[in-house]
Amino acid sequence: MRKFFIELNRRNVIKSTLAYIVVSWVLLQFITIILPIIEAPEWVLKMLTFLMLIGLPVWIFFSWVYEVTPSGIMRTSEVLTHESITAQTNKRLNIIILVVLIIAIIVSFFKDPSPINNNFSNTSHTSEKIIAVLLFNDMCEEDTQWFCDGVTEDIRTNLTRIDSLKVISRKSVTQYKDSDKTIPEIAKELGASYIVSGSLRRQDNKVRISAQLINANDEQLWSGNYDGELDDVLNIQSDISKKIVEKLKITISPEEKKTLTSFPTDNIEAYQLFLKGRSLAGNRTEDGMKTSIELYQKAIDLDPDYAEAYAEMANSYDLLGHYNYIDYEESTKKAKNYINKSLEIDPNTVRAFTTLSNIFVNEKNWKKAKENFEKAISLNPNDATSHHHFALYYHSKPVPDMQNFLKQISIAQQLDPFSIAINETKILALLENGKPREAEELYNKNISKISKWQKDVLKGRISSYLKKDWTEAVFVFEKALENDPNNQYLHLILGYYYNGILNDDANYLKHCEIAFQLDSTSSYYAKWYFDSLLDNHKYDNVLKLINDDKMNNIFGSEGKDRVSYQYYLSIGNYEKAMEYLLKFYKENNEDDNYYKAELFVLKGDKNIANDILNKYQLDNNSKAKIFALLNEKDSMYFYLNKLTKINQIITLNGMDEIFGKYYNEPKYNEYLKKHYLPIITM
Repeated sequence: MRKFFIELNRRNVIKSTLAYIVVSWVLLQFITIILPIIEAPEWVLKMLTFLMLIGLPVWIFFSWVYEVTPSGIMRTSEVLTHESITAQTNKRLNIIILVVLIIAIIVSFFKDPSPINNNFSNTSHTSEKIIAVLLFNDMCEEDTQWFCDGVTEDIRTNLTRIDSLKVISRKSVTQYKDSDKTIPEIAKELGASYIVSGSLRRQDNKVRISAQLINANDEQLWSGNYDGELDDVLNIQSDISKKIVEKLKITISPEEKKTLTSFPTDNIEAYQLFLKGRSLAGNRTEDGMKTSIELYQKAIDLDPDYAEAYAEMANSYDLLGHYNYIDYEESTKKAKNYINKSLEIDPNTVRAFTTLSNIFVNEKNWKKAKENFEKAISLNPNDATSHHHFALYYHSKPVPDMQNFLKQISIAQQLDPFSIAINETKILALLENGKPREAEELYNKNISKISKWQKDVLKGRISSYLKKDWTEAVFVFEKALENDPNNQYLHLILGYYYNGILNDDANYLKHCEIAFQLDSTSSYYAKWYFDSLLDNHKYDNVLKLINDDKMNNIFGSEGKDRVSYQYYLSIGNYEKAMEYLLKFYKENNEDDNYYKAELFVLKGDKNIANDILNKYQLDNNSKAKIFALLNEKDSMYFYLNKLTKINQIITLNGMDEIFGKYYNEPKYNEYLKKHYLPIITM
């Protein structure tokens, strides 16, 4: 054994192994710094680490069997003793190990020693100070809950702008109003290390505000009682925020300090109108949002420099258009106008940037949308809604970024753990990132936080992923409808899956028609019913719908032009289809450019279709469909293999007019199997 170790040392096997380990370690340190910067997938680091581990025994074997000589690499057994340069190699290895160790020490200074929290890694939080501001108790005899909640929200908003704090969303703390749960119980459920609670009493022009800071163990760290005039309420909010920051021993920047002492308005009457408007807008009802606009306007009349009032008015207009309560183009025009006024007064108004981001997403202006989301989050890293919408931005892009989709929605969920919409989006993000087990775990844990509309849909999707069979979702939805036969959304989704997965046109029409009958006032259900009629070639019924005055009111003028285009395209009247396309076509609209390319392919003008593909940004799904129509298989498969969205993949079997000619091809069938879809024959 002693001779063996002597030989190991003579051949420099031990030194070579040590050099390999040290060099590999330093390389991994560099890689872990660089990969997050270029947003490389997680598997890249795992693969590189695996390759380095596999390389170690190969390196040891090479060091034992071979030797580097002036004549090149030779087997050690063939090298004569007087020709061996192992002594020189030994010295060189010593130098390599020493140099690399020095580099390792330098790297350790630049590398953040704290563990990376992947779910909150894009913020600059440097501590685990997680705080929840519970809604203050309204001690007034009159109904002034809106005022009390508004004061609480503004204290919370002040804290959200402190970069070292992670602040739980208002939506998640609302459920604890009048709760019998203890502070430790609330803190545990919210994942908070500190709780702020308090009360407010208002009588005529007098206010009394009490507040306290408590840690998760129910130990009071600070409390304060404030008596003053109504005009003092903004100063009181500021002082409470500052006291909390002081007690948490947080070092804040001059900019952050300024946010704690600056007020959006000096007019207390305007402030009260603003709070009432914000409370009504939060209900998301048509009357609530329209009334909020009236109240914001009154606030602006009292204080024309009230930047936040302009921004909230813009948000209400955007929501009215988004929910189809008013014409979307009209709402967008007004929203942009008020956003501009807000930013002219205060270029750091967060709500203005979040609203503008959503407008740019709807306009498919991805660059501007990203810039505004990043600006909003830099101003307020604790805004769960901004992170949620930023996540949806990454999902909606022509080329989706699923890694950042999951990253942003994970941040949003930490900030607002009880949000229904955020929990639903995170389950989808986990599925589309290939993590069905985690999606199932989150679903089971938060089933009470999922809307009745999405409960069965998500269950079906999770089951399909776990069983690697999308027909499983159809069975889940059928069973769910047995218990809830009048659920129009379930009927719609079941029809959608019958068509996309099983290519069952009859059941597609059946369930879309039932959904439309259950809610015949919704343009959403009307459009799906219209599409299912087209898919079943029920052209007479389609024409009746187009000419029905009631449907015209539902679709609107532009909506009618769009369905008319689809009708004439389906029956092969391409000239008439072009006539309607030109009525609604917008050059910067991806869907419109797809329709235009599709129409020119069917008309036989492939050159114009290719020009559209080269000139405009289309998503991978649209490109795959256009290349399928052009019979360019290699390009079609290239873009099909880039699809990551569930809703795009599970519709392929229902697109006979586009992919039907490929259904019998082995390569296409392999693609379907890969994505757990049944084989459809034509």
